[in-house]
Amino acid sequence: MLKSPLFAEYQKRIPFNENLLRPCPIVDNPWALREIVQKVGARSTDGGSEALLSPELADALDRYAEAWGKVSDPIWEKNYKKEETATK
Repeated sequence: MLKSPLFAEYQKRIPFNENLLRPCPIVDNPWALREIVQKVGARSTDGGSEALLSPELADALDRYAEAWGKVSDPIWEKNYKKEETATK
């Protein structure tokens, strides 16, 4: 299962965001999850996870991620990005 196309594509994209305060492909970067699912043709097996891809929830998740980005990106820039650059 961990070698499935879904997880292989997931692993290739880590990190999903330069800002490591936004690591999640479901809540912080929901467009990444949609791209992965579309690329590999993944299908829900539990009967509920397809809701994450529904237009209503997708729009809500996108708005949430955008709002969190506006909060967390300045925090990342101010407190962490300098350290990250200095260690390279």
